[in-house]
Amino acid sequence: MSEARPEAPVPATSAATPAGRQRPLGEGEGPERGEPLSAVRLGALVLGPLLAILIVLLPAPEGMPDPAWKLVSMTVWMVVWWLGEAVPIPATALLPIPLMPLYGISAMGPVAASYADSLIFLFLGGFLLAAAMQRWGLHRR
Repeated sequence: MSEARPEAPVPATSAATPAGRQRPLGEGEGPERGEPLSAVRLGALVLGPLLAILIVLLPAPEGMPDPAWKLVSMTVWMVVWWLGEAVPIPATALLPIPLMPLYGISAMGPVAASYADSLIFLFLGGFLLAAAMQRWGLHRR
């Protein structure tokens, strides 16, 4: 009687590279640790905070409260960093935690509590299960 050999784990792959070679999921997407800053990334790194400061210094549009105008400047900062991939996207997503109290929009407690909502953990659990299924090739069976 022959024994069934366990299959080696199948690495999760994303889109093919230009040479047609498959790369592991997550490789080459976004700024990597130790990677030198490109001109675009360096420009976005500097431009994001500068635009935010410029927007805060400009007068708010008629009828817009000051905290809302400051929130617009924070949003512009985050969008510039996202588009330019100046820092990893998860790090950019944490900018509201220090900026909202600094701008006087909200206290740190309520802002940080938004990141720990039960729905966030539900999504996190689902994404972790999906990543594990893809990592071990269960999505192909």
